[in-house]
Amino acid sequence: MAVDIKSGELDALHYHLPPALRAGSPAEANSVILVSCEREEVGLYDGCIPAYRTVCEAYVVDRTDGVISYTTTARRNPPDEIVTYEEGSCSYAGNANKPRPTDELAERIEQLPRR
Repeated sequence: MAVDIKSGELDALHYHLPPALRAGSPAEANSVILVSCEREEVGLYDGCIPAYRTVCEAYVVDRTDGVISYTTTARRNPPDEIVTYEEGSCSYAGNANKPRPTDELAERIEQLPRR
């Protein structure tokens, strides 16, 4: 199971894992993946529109002993271009973010050795 650290809810990463790695209920989970994602500003578009990249960390925690067995960080860079239009002295960005790097995290976790 993949859980968002901030909300305590099931994280989207859970649904990107292969079915064989997804527990149907908390009782079935041998490990829990704790996920934390943040946006960090990495520059500006047109000199005034913040460009953000999403940085996600995942921690695989063994439920029997609480030990973190694996950690990884994945980054998703901001879009190369965004749709902008003028409003006052600055352009407005319709969306200056890309989706979270969930697929990259799922691929890394899928490749981990199994017990």
